Amino acid sequence: MGVTAIYPEGEYPEVIAQACQMPKPLECRKFGDMVGINHFWDGGGNRQEEDRNADAYKTVALDLLQQCGIKHIRWWVVDKGIYEKYYAKGIGVYTYTHGRNMEEGNKLGVWAFAGAGNEPDLSTTPIETYLGRLQKVYAKKQEICPEAVICAPSSGLEDSSIEWLDKFYQLGGKDSFDVLDLHTYCKIAGGHKEPEGYPKGAPEAMYDNMRKIREIVKKHGDENKPVISTEFGYSEAIPNNPSGKVTPLIKTQYLVRGLIIHNVLGFKRVFLYSFWDEGRDQNFTEHTFGLIDYDLQKKPAYYAVQNLIATMGDCTLAGEIAGLEQPSFGYHYRDNDKEKNVYVIWDGTGGRKATFKASDQKVTRIDMMGTAGTLVPEKDGSFTVVYGPSPVYLVTKSAIEYVSSERVNNPSDAGAVELLPLKTQVMVAGDATNAAFAIDAKNASKNDLDARIIILDGNDKSVFDQKYEIKSGMNEHLDISMPLAQNELALQKYTLQIIQSKESGTFAEEYALFVRKLPPVGDGVTISKAMFSGLSEPVYCLSNDKVVVSIDASRGARVLEIIDRKTLSNQIRLDYSLVADLPSIPYAYGIWSTMNGKFKNSPMNVVAAADGVLELSAEADELELVQSWSLKGGSLSLATRINNKGQGEKKVVYKIHPEYTVGGTGDSVTDIIYLPKGERVEKVPFWSGLGEKPCGQLSQNWWAAFDSGASIAIKQTLALQDWAEPRIWFGQGHYNVELQTRRELVISAGQAWSTGLVWDLIEKASEETISAPSLDKAEGNTDE
Repeated sequence: MGVTAIYPEGEYPEVIAQACQMPKPLECRKFGDMVGINHFWDGGGNRQEEDRNADAYKTVALDLLQQCGIKHIRWWVVDKGIYEKYYAKGIGVYTYTHGRNMEEGNKLGVWAFAGAGNEPDLSTTPIETYLGRLQKVYAKKQEICPEAVICAPSSGLEDSSIEWLDKFYQLGGKDSFDVLDLHTYCKIAGGHKEPEGYPKGAPEAMYDNMRKIREIVKKHGDENKPVISTEFGYSEAIPNNPSGKVTPLIKTQYLVRGLIIHNVLGFKRVFLYSFWDEGRDQNFTEHTFGLIDYDLQKKPAYYAVQNLIATMGDCTLAGEIAGLEQPSFGYHYRDNDKEKNVYVIWDGTGGRKATFKASDQKVTRIDMMGTAGTLVPEKDGSFTVVYGPSPVYLVTKSAIEYVSSERVNNPSDAGAVELLPLKTQVMVAGDATNAAFAIDAKNASKNDLDARIIILDGNDKSVFDQKYEIKSGMNEHLDISMPLAQNELALQKYTLQIIQSKESGTFAEEYALFVRKLPPVGDGVTISKAMFSGLSEPVYCLSNDKVVVSIDASRGARVLEIIDRKTLSNQIRLDYSLVADLPSIPYAYGIWSTMNGKFKNSPMNVVAAADGVLELSAEADELELVQSWSLKGGSLSLATRINNKGQGEKKVVYKIHPEYTVGGTGDSVTDIIYLPKGERVEKVPFWSGLGEKPCGQLSQNWWAAFDSGASIAIKQTLALQDWAEPRIWFGQGHYNVELQTRRELVISAGQAWSTGLVWDLIEKASEETISAPSLDKAEGNTDE
C-alpha cells in the first residue's frame, strides 16, 4: 500500500507496486510458523488455586512466552483485553466456537476455530451427534466469516481413535470442516509403533501413526486437506504416565524431536501442551505438562524449544540427510534469505559418531540446549559429530555431505576437555612489545588430545600460531606470550582462536582479546590522549607512577579506568568489548554522573588539560556544570561546580553512579564495604547479585571498599553536608555506592554550588589503614 500526491506536473512520489500475498489461516511458510502452544490466561481445567497475585503471575508468564519465540496460542476464551495483551507480544490466538466466540473472535482477528468439542473420540457421545453439532458450527462459520477455517475433530492417534475417525468420515464428516485437527500424543499403549530400538512413547511413533491416518483420509478422498495438531506434549508425572518414563531430559528430547517430525510430516501448526504447569503435584499427570513450572521457573524443555525456534525458525525443509539410515534420523533445512543451511540429526537408541564432508572452513555445532561451538574440518573437508537422543544442529553456509556413522558408548565428551583463557583483558606497560596471558587447560578424558592456539590482530593477520598436546589428566596453565601490533591504539583488539581436537570432532572457540597499553611513566602527573579500539574520539588519561585514570570527555566524562600500575587492575567495572556501546546501556560500567538527568553521555567541553588538571564543562537550562579532575599520588580528586546563569533560582539534582571492582574483580565475601556508623565501622561483605542493601547515614566523611584477598582498597572522601544517604547496590560481579545531592539543593540566580570528592587507592591495605580518620580532602559549600 502506498500514498502519493497528484500535482499538475504529475504524480509524486512515484510508487512502484509490488505483489504481496497475505498468509491464509494456519499457513506455514517456515518452521517457526508451525510452532504454537496451549496457554490459558486463567489456567486450565486442573489449575491448582492458591492465594497469590494471579495477575502478576499471568503477566510474567506472557513475557516468558514471548521470549520463547512461540507466535501462536490455543485458548478457549474470547476476551478483547486479554487478546490485546497477546497481540502486543506478537502472539496470535486460536479459539473454540462455543457461545459467541466466532462472532467476537473474528472481530478480533481470529481466523481459525476448533470444531464442536474437544476429543470426541474419547467421549461417549455418539459420532452422529458430534457430527450434527459440527455441521451446525460449520454452517455458522460460513455465514459469519467464510474465509475462516474450522479445525476438527481433534481426535487421537490410538488405533481406537483412528477407527473412530474412519467412522466419522463414513458418516459424511468430510465436508463439515476445513482442516484436519489431531491430538498427536505418543503413548505406550493403543497401537503406537516406534522404530526398532526406540522406547515406547517416543515421538518417532508419529511416522507410523500418520501412515495410518493418511490411509484413512486417502480412502475418503480427503488427502489434500491441511493437517494440524492442537495438542502434543509430555507430562513428567511419575505414576501412570501414559507415555512411560519421562524425565525432564527425556521430555525435552521428545518435544524437540517431535516438533521436527511434525514439520517433516507436513503439519501446518502444532500446539504444544502446554506452556505452564497446572500445579505442583508431581504425581498428577495433568500438573506437569508445562515448559515452565507452576512458579514460572523455566524447565530444560523451555530452553530447548527456544533454541529450536532460534536455530530453525526461519528455515524450510529441504529434505532428508541423504545416506543416513535408521535408527538415526536427520533432516536438511534451508534459510534462503540468510544463505544458511541447518542440518539436524539424532539417534534415540544411543550415541553415534557421524562423519560429514564440508566445503566451508567452519561448521557451527549447536546442541539441543543452545550451546554453540565451531567445528573445523580437516584438509579434505571431513569432520565428525557425536550425537544421540538429544538432537544436534549443524549450521553451514554451503551444503554438507553425510559420509558414514558408527556406534559410540558415550554420546558426548562435552566438559571432558576444557581450554579457557583466564583473562581476555590484559594490561601492559606502554613500551611493551609483548603481552602475556594464560589459558587454563584441563583434559579429563582418557586420551591425549591436540590443541592449536591462534591470535589474529585487527586486520585478521596471524600474530601467534602454536600447537599444544593436552595430555590425559592435564590440569595446568598454558602461558602465552604474543607480540603486539605496532600502532597508536592504547586499547588493541585481537581475536583469540582455540582449536581443540576432541573425540567428538575438532572444535574452534573464538574470544575477543583486548590489550591495554598504559601510558609511560613521566615526571609528576601527565595528561595525554589515548585511542581505544571501538571509539572514534580519544579518551583523556591522567597518569603518574602509581595510577592511570581514563576519562571519556566526549561521552559525559565517564571514568572508564582507575588502574593501579602495581597490580595492573581496574578498580571500576569496564568490559572493553562494550566500550563503544556504553551510551546504550542504562546502568552499567565506569563512573558517570548526571545533573537534572542530563549529561550522562553528552560531550563535555575541554576547558583545560594541563598542569595535571583536566577541566570539563557543559551547559543546559541556564545551568553550567564544571568538573575538574586531578591526580596526586594514589588520590583521584573531582571538584564539581554548578553555576546558575539564569535570572531565577534553580533546583538541582546531581547524581554519581559508580560500579566498583576493587582489586580488578568483584569477589563475593572477600570484597568488603566499610561504612562509618556512629562510633563504629560497619563491614558489609559483597555478595554477587543480592540487589539493594541498606546503607544509612554516614557518621564520618568517608566510606571504603576493600579487596581483602588482594589487600587493596579504594577509600572515598566526601563532604557529608552535600549528599543524601548513599545507595548501595550489589550486582553481578560489581557493587555500587551511588551518591545524590540532598533534596533541598537550590542555587540562587548568579550563584554557584560546589563540592569535592576524592578516591584514594590504598595498596597493602588493612582494617587499620582503611578505618583511620580521613583528612578533610573533599570540601563542599553551597551558594557561593
